[in-house]
Amino acid sequence: METVELNAGNQWNRTFSAVAGRSNTFRIKEVARTQGYAPVTMNYKTLTQAELGNNKVQLTNKLLTGSTHFYKYKEDGKTPFATSDLPKFSVTHENGKLLADNLKPDSSGKVTIENIPIGNYILKEDYAPAGYSKMADVPIKVVENDEGNKVIITFADNKGAGYVIKNDLKKDITIPIEKVWEDKHQGTDNYWGKRSNSVDFKIQEKSNNQWKDVETVTLSEKNGNWKGSFKTDKEDTVHRIVELGKTSGYAAPEDIQGEFSYNSLRIKGDGTAKIVNRLLKGEAIFNKFLEDGKTPFTGSDLPKFTVKRKDDGKELVKDLTPDKDGKVTIRDIPVGEFIIEETYVPKGFKKMENISLKAVEKKVTQGSNTKYIVETTMNNSSTPVNKINELKDYNLYITKIGHDGIPVGGAEFEVTGPNNYKKKIKEDIPFFTFAGLKHGTYQVKETKAPEGHRLMEPAFQFTINLDGTVTFDEHPDVVSAKCVLSDGDAVNSISLRIKNKKALPGVLPRTGGTSTKLFFKIAFGLAIGAGLLSGFYWLYYRKKS
Repeated sequence: METVELNAGNQWNRTFSAVAGRSNTFRIKEVARTQGYAPVTMNYKTLTQAELGNNKVQLTNKLLTGSTHFYKYKEDGKTPFATSDLPKFSVTHENGKLLADNLKPDSSGKVTIENIPIGNYILKEDYAPAGYSKMADVPIKVVENDEGNKVIITFADNKGAGYVIKNDLKKDITIPIEKVWEDKHQGTDNYWGKRSNSVDFKIQEKSNNQWKDVETVTLSEKNGNWKGSFKTDKEDTVHRIVELGKTSGYAAPEDIQGEFSYNSLRIKGDGTAKIVNRLLKGEAIFNKFLEDGKTPFTGSDLPKFTVKRKDDGKELVKDLTPDKDGKVTIRDIPVGEFIIEETYVPKGFKKMENISLKAVEKKVTQGSNTKYIVETTMNNSSTPVNKINELKDYNLYITKIGHDGIPVGGAEFEVTGPNNYKKKIKEDIPFFTFAGLKHGTYQVKETKAPEGHRLMEPAFQFTINLDGTVTFDEHPDVVSAKCVLSDGDAVNSISLRIKNKKALPGVLPRTGGTSTKLFFKIAFGLAIGAGLLSGFYWLYYRKKS
């Protein structure tokens, strides 16, 4: 006649309206049963309104539980533990909730587990008698029967009540240990040869929150390739490994598993306790600039550097180049002394002197924490340091060409420039060489032209730039101008081809010399004097005749 739902929202209480008449008989039927609970029971199987009066119909669903047992025997599989040193067990639901603990076998070896609801559980041996190993965890599965009025309980392999579990006698438990070196460079372990010949370790055991020494183990490459072991009698005994001393050039040893037991090593890893020594590495920086000490190299023609250990020439890194800001970064530097060599010099520049690089181990303490770092210096100065490449000197080569395109001698040139540079050369041949030019702006002036030619005017100007390139001014008499940047020990070169124009007819070539000017003045004076004298003679003879 009516369907109602009971839930936590209505506090598991509902009413229904009786049909007219207090003598009508009613009954309540549960439509659906909650899994894990027995079928509902009621305090009234049938009722009338008169019979119920002010009372309530109470519906009860009882949690389905069951009991089971197993037998725990010694290693022979039939002898129970009969002393006070008994094994102890606990049962935990898969969600982590504890169902029962401190379960012990009776004199027959029987262990009873009661009030187990449906679900999946783990039976764990929390304590094994002295001399025995703990059993492996055993799964327990609890399900309803088909009628839903009781549970079925099974152990591993669907074994029911009476499942037999035995304890094996404990054997010596061996825990392997390994020394791990992290010092590979260029694909080679121990590239720098800094490992100790052997390392001693103290094995300690935790008891009542106190550490006590158990034994000392020595590991080496020669004996066991840095592998060894120690023995313990309990799988869950907590240990730690303390390395005695520290290998120079390496960070403080690290036992990556921390506190451990035989069981925890198998659960979390490969069962081996490992102690790691990492090679200390540092970093150093220097800046590489042009000779002004602030302008970095650009383009693809960059300097390259190689870093080698000083005593044996072992290579740390090669072909390092500066970045766009001129910074050269050297990484992964172990403790030791090294030489930084410029192995490629950009064309036109002098090779940088080698830099002495030193890396030392330093202990740093901050509060209760201590660590080791690598501190670097270059040429006994803290890094970064600034280094430059000086431009190599330039030779200026001038070839003198006549108006007809044929080389001609007899000219004289003067070259002036920065740092009081001033040289004058006169040659009977058409070739001139000016050596020792450096960065800056220069002027080339022809102070005497070859016979039958005019002087180059005005003076010709060019600039040797910081990056080694040369900027040439335009000039009508300079028919070619080029620069060659050299590598190796050769100097840089600037080559000019200067062509003179032909002197005008009847005009002596201008040489620009003071003696020439004086010659012209005397000649001009003599010519005037001769003219006047001729005039006087002409007048004198005319009067006389």
